[in-house]
Amino acid sequence: MLFEIIYPGNRVVVNYGDYQDLVLLAMRNRFTGEYAPFEQVVEFADSFAFPYPKQFNFADMGAIIATTPTLSGNEEGYVITLADGSRWKIKGDRYRELHKTISGLSFRNTVRAFQNNTLDELVGLIPDEFMGDLKRWIARIETYTADILAQVDTAYNAAPKEIRKDYALYIQKEHKPLMPYMFKRLDGQPIEPLIYKVLLDMPEEQIRLSE
Repeated sequence: MLFEIIYPGNRVVVNYGDYQDLVLLAMRNRFTGEYAPFEQVVEFADSFAFPYPKQFNFADMGAIIATTPTLSGNEEGYVITLADGSRWKIKGDRYRELHKTISGLSFRNTVRAFQNNTLDELVGLIPDEFMGDLKRWIARIETYTADILAQVDTAYNAAPKEIRKDYALYIQKEHKPLMPYMFKRLDGQPIEPLIYKVLLDMPEEQIRLSE
């Protein structure tokens, strides 16, 4: 018998909330390796009050793959059984994306979440054991961003803005490190995307030293 244990502390991506149980996935002959028909799995599970996976029926492989972009990040995908008895996993697109993000959770991936406006989704999916690191990275990114924005505002308010050349000369002389941001500010463009790019390009040594 093949079970999957579900409880909050064992979460990877899919959020089952407070739900915890042993889910009967399949049964197989331990001598021959042959799997029992799903109907037999259901019958056994019902007799012992075990939950079991929902069953889907598709016409062909193409029909299965066509659904993967529609699955949410809280739906892992399918385990498919072929006519020869072999079994394969088909993962949803969003699940694979989130799994990659979580399994490679880092400062840079947190910056990318800011870039892609997916931070709230990432926070909602991260297991508790990773939340300390994530919150630390979020705080660092927010503090860095707020500091740059404040410096840009101060420099912008003091700069001559009537003539672009005068503006450029002033920034070059007085606030050269802010030069890339200052023209975004002058043109009314958002500065945050450029800040995130700078953070992504930051050398690994500098990231470690500032943490």
